[in-house]
Formats: sequence, structure tokens, C-alpha cells
Amino acid sequence: MIKIRIGQAPAMFTCNVFSKRFQASYLDPAYLAESPALDRLENIAWLAYTEGRKAPFTQKAGAGYSDPNFLLSSEWMQPRKASTRRSYDAFDLDLLLQAEIRNVALAVAQTVAELRSGRLQAVQPTLKRPRPK
Repeated sequence: MIKIRIGQAPAMFTCNVFSKRFQASYLDPAYLAESPALDRLENIAWLAYTEGRKAPFTQKAGAGYSDPNFLLSSEWMQPRKASTRRSYDAFDLDLLLQAEIRNVALAVAQTVAELRSGRLQAVQPTLKRPRPK
């Protein structure tokens, strides 16, 4: 069963807790030589955490969204655009699928034209109904 969370989000970490969690990833002695660099990175990460910069690079959502001016993470938008582009590219390369879609569209258009002109014959009563799906 899903446990529904109620209340507010957990409180932000203190600087000490944040520091311990950050440094936990670099306990290997091989990182000791880079300890000043890691301290600088920790300070940058702490500032980003306290300022709430989860998505520092954003862009407008654009067409297709309820609020096109809403700023979305660029990191999130790139895979979405790439997957859309890949699906269109795949369709462009699938000439058999394009031909089949074109043939179906022509058949539907011809049937509609015959139906409107009155030339379409009624279904013969000897034909069996297709089996239900």
C-alpha cells in the first residue's frame, strides 16, 4: 500500500550535516591530495543548495505546454527534444510505413467520395460480420 506523505518537506541540512554528506563520497585516501579543491567544490555546492539552484540552466517551455513561458530545466528538455526528433527521423526513414499510410488515406478518401456521390454499393447480406475483437 502506498503511504501518503503529509506535512511539510523535511528541513534543510545544516552546514555541518551537508559537509559530512558531501565528504562521504570522497573518503578514499586517493582524494587527500585534492582536499583544497574538494573544499572549494563543497562551498560551491553548499551555496547552490542554500539558494535552491536545482536547475541553474533553464529555458521557456514553449509550444505544447499550458504555460509556454514557464522556465523548465534545459537538462530535462534536451532528452525530450531528442526523443521527439528521433521518432520523426525514424518515420522519415520508414518509406514502407509512409507508403502504407498514403494508401490507406487514399482509400478512405475514395470511399468517402463514393459514399457522398451515392455510387457506394450496400454491403452484401451474404458477407459474414467480422469476429469481435
